[in-house]
Amino acid sequence: MATVPNKYVENVEFQVSSISYVTINIKDDGTDTDAIKYMDMGSDATSTELRTDQIVTIDEINGFVLKDPITVNANTNFTVSRKGRLRIRTLKIHVLTASTNLKLIAFTSGRRGD
Repeated sequence: MATVPNKYVENVEFQVSSISYVTINIKDDGTDTDAIKYMDMGSDATSTELRTDQIVTIDEINGFVLKDPITVNANTNFTVSRKGRLRIRTLKIHVLTASTNLKLIAFTSGRRGD
């Protein structure tokens, strides 16, 4: 049985100081580090919007490595949304420029089992 999410919308904003990978865990709670950020939504997201001030790539979604990473251009909103039953639990982002600012907003439907 699915659990009721803690929140229906949440955001995280942070700066990555060096060229590196950062994983954003949408569902779970934990202690943030340079390499992983937690949003503590209590549920997978139905959609997310990512905005950065430098070009980055999304290399993994839910632990699945993308054959061709998705390029997210600077100062634009990029949306990852649910297709069919796919829910978004984690995004692994490759930061290509030091001192890049990232902002991610995640949404859930708030319905049980959805």
